[in-house]
Amino acid sequence: MYDIGDKLDIHVDAGIHPNLGLKKQVTLGIYLSENWVEENGCELEIWSGENAVSNDAKLHECVRKIAPMFNRM
Repeated sequence: MYDIGDKLDIHVDAGIHPNLGLKKQVTLGIYLSENWVEENGCELEIWSGENAVSNDAKLHECVRKIAPMFNRM
C-alpha cells in the first residue's frame, strides 16, 4: 500500500544478477493509474550516466521524462 507523497528515489537497476552472473537486458513497467493528472508528478525519468555493471554506477543528468499515462508501457 502506498500513501500520498510516496516516491521511489533515483536509482540504477542492477545490471548483473548477483548469483547467476546474467546481464539484465530490459525492464518493463506499465502504468495503471487511470486518473493521473500532471500536477501529481511521478514521471519516469531516464538519466544518463555510467553503466550498471557494478554497484557503484553514477547518474549524471535527467535526459527525458515520460508521463505515466494509463496503459502506457
